[in-house]
Amino acid sequence: MAWPSPASIVRDLRSQDDGVRFKALLLLGVSEKLARIPVWSNTTPSVVTGSEVVKPEQVELRYAALGSDETQQAIVVAQYVGTFATAAVATPKSNGTGWERIAIFDCGCKYERNVLDEFVSLSQALEPSPHFELVLRASGGGTGIYTQNEAHFRLYRGEMKAVISFVSRVQSFATGTPQQPSHWEIERRWFDPALPVSLPDGRSESVAVLVESQAEAALATIDCLIPELQDRYLKRITCRPFRWNPKVFNYEPVSGPDPCKLPER
Repeated sequence: MAWPSPASIVRDLRSQDDGVRFKALLLLGVSEKLARIPVWSNTTPSVVTGSEVVKPEQVELRYAALGSDETQQAIVVAQYVGTFATAAVATPKSNGTGWERIAIFDCGCKYERNVLDEFVSLSQALEPSPHFELVLRASGGGTGIYTQNEAHFRLYRGEMKAVISFVSRVQSFATGTPQQPSHWEIERRWFDPALPVSLPDGRSESVAVLVESQAEAALATIDCLIPELQDRYLKRITCRPFRWNPKVFNYEPVSGPDPCKLPER
């Protein structure tokens, strides 16, 4: 979809004019159903009396080179109607006349405390530098269970391509009884695109590393509710190295020295 400048999209998303804001929401990629919310009466029973255009609660604009050249793409993210969020990626047209939206990502995000921080971020790419990857997370859960998936995307031949994906967090929590304390277990994974690794000949090489760890404990305190405090209990850390393969535009696992052991300086 053709876009005006990304800055104008952000400006219009914050407009007080319903028509201007509605058009900007559609350009971002929000469906008409979500762009308008019903207005309910104060009667009993309550009935729908009309609709109103939503007002985004948070809007962010970032620029970063997501492809193979120096061209910077624009990433516009908006949170609206509680925990719903939409992220759109746009790139300058090759003829220099405006922008083109090339990707949309949606998130219900009902399991996240900090919606935009969890939903979308940028991470430096292994190759080429200083290029970046768009990092997206989606989560689900049930009674006592939470699972989060993470995927990294790069611009490849005009489209956003997933270059690696994995389960970033699994958390299970069982409420205790007087006879048995509360018990929780977590799995955590992080993908770092440029850690130095020692080679057998003494040289060091930067590779991407998927770090995995686990924790379990019998706790009935605030530790089990806040992710940053849960991480203190992580142990059994393992690492898997990956190299960037430009021919297939993807990360590939490789065999080699243990990337958990950093080279000596």
